[in-house]
Amino acid sequence: MGNMTKRRYLIVPGMAKSGTTFMWDQFVNRTDRVNYYKGKEIGYLAVGQDLERYDKFFSTHDDSKVYLDATPQYGDTYKEFAANAKEALKDGETQIIFCLRDPIARAFSHYRHDLSTHFWSSAMGDYSFFSEGALRRYVRPYHDIVKTLQNAFGAENVHGYSFKQSKDKLPAKVLDFMGLPKNWKLDLNINPAPGGGLPRVVYDKRRDTLVEQDGQIYRLPAKSLLICTNLFTQLIDNYPADLAERFTGYSANWTKDLDRSKFGKTWTAIQKDYDAALKALRMTPEKLDREKTIPYKTEMPISDAVLARLEKVQTVEAISTQIYKDSAASKPWTSGNEEIDDNHIALAGQVEKIQRVFKAQKNLPERIEELRRTIEQFGPVRQYLTSYFTIQINMGNLDEVIRILELYRHSPRFMDKVQIKAILERKLDTHDPEKVKRIRELARLD
Repeated sequence: MGNMTKRRYLIVPGMAKSGTTFMWDQFVNRTDRVNYYKGKEIGYLAVGQDLERYDKFFSTHDDSKVYLDATPQYGDTYKEFAANAKEALKDGETQIIFCLRDPIARAFSHYRHDLSTHFWSSAMGDYSFFSEGALRRYVRPYHDIVKTLQNAFGAENVHGYSFKQSKDKLPAKVLDFMGLPKNWKLDLNINPAPGGGLPRVVYDKRRDTLVEQDGQIYRLPAKSLLICTNLFTQLIDNYPADLAERFTGYSANWTKDLDRSKFGKTWTAIQKDYDAALKALRMTPEKLDREKTIPYKTEMPISDAVLARLEKVQTVEAISTQIYKDSAASKPWTSGNEEIDDNHIALAGQVEKIQRVFKAQKNLPERIEELRRTIEQFGPVRQYLTSYFTIQINMGNLDEVIRILELYRHSPRFMDKVQIKAILERKLDTHDPEKVKRIRELARLD
């Protein structure tokens, strides 16, 4: 066993999403050999070197046990950490376990973790993984970190750990230092910090939205914001539209899966750095996959408490079964959408209805009604707006065109201005010139 005359410190500095939480959990919950901080990540040695202040983080101070500090952020500030820890812990014995994994897989896992764990911050702006800021935050070379730690604590006291290589084994020197038997092994069946997918963000200020979980479809009321992360599910009624639409807008640009090939020739440098770090840690070099896509994980689930607040609509099984029953009974497969309440039908169902209506003959009033309903409920849908305006202008209903243009001031972005302008010019002699002028102003035709 290690020298009992000196206080012993075991530091697990990361990187993030490499196993620091797992390592902390193994020592805290499967041994009685450590003093530890109940919050897990102390972080003090990244900014200070006062041993007295550092000691205050530990809930117990039994010097027969090892003082455990598992802080992945030490990998981010490794130069400051190495200098501070070397000074603060100079009168004790220190062992380092540096957790590492495939650097790009780790970087992307860290990115997804931050989006979900720190949703209220990351949803306030652009957070694409491929922005320069994100790449510089998450993609980290390892070798300089390892060499800095070895220079500060001695290469013999800095050990590497990776799930792929190390599996359930710790170096013999660490086991001896901890006072654990040589046959003590890590329990790989325990995962205290499973990775999560991207947060789920759903909002519509005008209409109810349908959300699905485990085959059951639920109705999310208009103006209600639904957020599902790996830490919480929140359903907030009457949420401010500007904030909610900010969240949904930025979340659309989150990187859902990662194509490794986008790093191109950089893989040569990534591989070289990773191999150098592994070699310095007395580990075996690993061939990194340069092509495989890191897939999108399933949407974060809605909690039972929130589901209980939502109206159950129908199940996927029941709807699809009915479709096939109708088909077997020689009923048209489109019949279901005609029976859905107009305020509840989804856009996909409304599109199907319009397609059916426009295939029929001599049904202009029905066409107009379906186009109007679609535009009023879903906004200036591009493929329908010009058709609706064309019909109304030809019929002389300029007030209706003005109403829609005033209702949706951004309509000019979604219409064929050339076509509308041509129709208005043909109708100048028969239509109210003031109303024509107003349409031209609202549609920005001049």
